[in-house]
Amino acid sequence: MNEVTVRLARPEELSKVQDLNHELFLSDNRHLADLNTNWPYQEVGKEYFRQMIAGEIGVCFVAEIEGKLVGYLAGCIQRSDTVYRGKRAEVENMFVDEAQRSRGVGSKLIEAFYDWCRQYDVNYVMVTAFTNNDRALSFYQKQGFSDYSTTLWHKL
Repeated sequence: MNEVTVRLARPEELSKVQDLNHELFLSDNRHLADLNTNWPYQEVGKEYFRQMIAGEIGVCFVAEIEGKLVGYLAGCIQRSDTVYRGKRAEVENMFVDEAQRSRGVGSKLIEAFYDWCRQYDVNYVMVTAFTNNDRALSFYQKQGFSDYSTTLWHKL
């Protein structure tokens, strides 16, 4: 496998990060058909990623192989509250190109986020995945995540 480089996303890569997020939404739509798959291209989605890349509301890492972006991770530190002890961060969204999965790309993105979190004295990192997305759940468990809570939905 060619060398994977994980680094902070650059402002000029906004459209590529949007494209990767769109791929994530198309993939996730198999698990929940109610997703607005065009969200990354709408103004709210574009502004979200612009702020992530600029470091205004979190951080955005990209994974690059031979000059091509093959994955990204956007995460943030959670707003402080008095319910939980310790500082928490969240992997808000992450995607690795299908052809590059199971090659260490995702692990490198997660490790970069862990390193970023350590700089801010974060105690816990959380991530959400669909319960029927076995591949994602297995990946996150291999990264050290464990079950913590369950969110239930009821469609009206």
